[in-house]
Amino acid sequence: MQGTSRQRMKPRATLTISTNNCRAAGTRVGRDVEEVLKFAQRFVGAMQIFNETTPNAKVAAIDNDVDEDLVRKFAVHAGAELQPMAAFLGGVVAQEVVKVGGKYTPIPGWLHFNAMETLPAEKATDVAPLGGRYDNLVMVFGKEFVDKLGNLKYFMVGCGALGCEFLKNFAMNGFCCGPDGHLTVTDADRVELSNLARQFLFREDTVSKPKSVSACAKVTEMNPAFNPEALEMFVGEKVGSN
Repeated sequence: MQGTSRQRMKPRATLTISTNNCRAAGTRVGRDVEEVLKFAQRFVGAMQIFNETTPNAKVAAIDNDVDEDLVRKFAVHAGAELQPMAAFLGGVVAQEVVKVGGKYTPIPGWLHFNAMETLPAEKATDVAPLGGRYDNLVMVFGKEFVDKLGNLKYFMVGCGALGCEFLKNFAMNGFCCGPDGHLTVTDADRVELSNLARQFLFREDTVSKPKSVSACAKVTEMNPAFNPEALEMFVGEKVGSN
């Protein structure tokens, strides 16, 4: 009861702010953060009274203490839309839609997912919006961190199901998209018709074409600033020894 109650209160609090102010809880807006915290405290207090006064309650009254640090972290980032989170939740929603057909059982309850461990240990200070496509990342991690992502140099082997997902995520989050960024990807395979069902960067017009070339072309459409180099080489002992 304790975990479920606390998980439910945070989305409801941010929804209340959205309803009252015609906007989502603002990233790093102090008054919004404190409003969510007050809501959490009222909610936990009300649940404690409810549990204590319910006859034959099977669940002990929850602790009236609120983890203020957790609530503040949740509230301060509630307005940010991060592509990795959207990709994960999109996959969950897609599975649930398939389950509606009746063959499988949907998730019978509230699903709460967070990735607090990904937040920077020290709060970034360079979080002002820049009017660009990476503003949500900047709001959470700071401009310096986003610039580092853009100037990464990566070498990736394979453009299959996982490779397509990596390439898409790299492009959407600005990896290798900076002035010094570069991604080299190699795959000696060519696109087959059977690949289209699970390797989403490929289309019918890419069948029989090199996977690396086709995949890089598609993600570059998603983000023109992406800097990929497509190769069609095998990677193994012979290649590594040359």
